[in-house]
Amino acid sequence: ALVGDAAHPVSPYAAYGMGMAIEDGYFLTRGFGGRNLTPDVVAQGFAAYEADRVAYCNHQVEFARKLGNQFHRAPAPVAWLRDQIFDRTGVLQKIVEKDYLADAEAMSLRLKELHVA
Repeated sequence: ALVGDAAHPVSPYAAYGMGMAIEDGYFLTRGFGGRNLTPDVVAQGFAAYEADRVAYCNHQVEFARKLGNQFHRAPAPVAWLRDQIFDRTGVLQKIVEKDYLADAEAMSLRLKELHVA
């Protein structure tokens, strides 16, 4: 099985590679943990892993690509203006919270086994 950057290479602009590899390991373990790894169980585990991860990972890869374009492909005057806005306002933080933290929180809340009573 491929995990982390081997499965969904994320450009370095979002710094998600290692975190997503850890998440991948968690979801694989969840599908396989404590089970006799027959071919059917392995196939089911990979199917569950894919169902849990594909949309989320694709979104994160696209977000990283978007950040890379914003930071490195803008014409100089636009880059200067962008830097002024990012340095002097909370716009960048809001973008990160909207596109990453909200998704991460929603995913965490779905993991009932992590809830503490």
